[in-house]
Amino acid sequence: MILSFFTRQFNFFDRFEEQASHAVEAARFFREVVAQDRVSEEMRSRMAQIEHQGDNVAHTIIDQLNRTFITPFDREDIHTLAKELDDITDMINNIVSRLRVYDIIGVAGCL
Repeated sequence: MILSFFTRQFNFFDRFEEQASHAVEAARFFREVVAQDRVSEEMRSRMAQIEHQGDNVAHTIIDQLNRTFITPFDREDIHTLAKELDDITDMINNIVSRLRVYDIIGVAGCL
């Protein structure tokens, strides 16, 4: 009975590392996208997939934060960090979608 209060240890740092890797993957893919003349539907779909993976990690972190009594650092900071990392992939996804919708070409010269 008493052991049910002690859940297995959740490593927030591993999840932050995973979430950051999705943000880096999104940024690298964005660079590939703008190097092209046009944004294809496949590119937009791939970017949405990367963003969805980042969302899943963010949801896992927030869900575990709500279940954890003692955290490695301030709860609010954990929540803010998870949200900010998620915002990175969200914004990159939005930019790629807008490049596709508005059919913006020739952005490679801007980098």
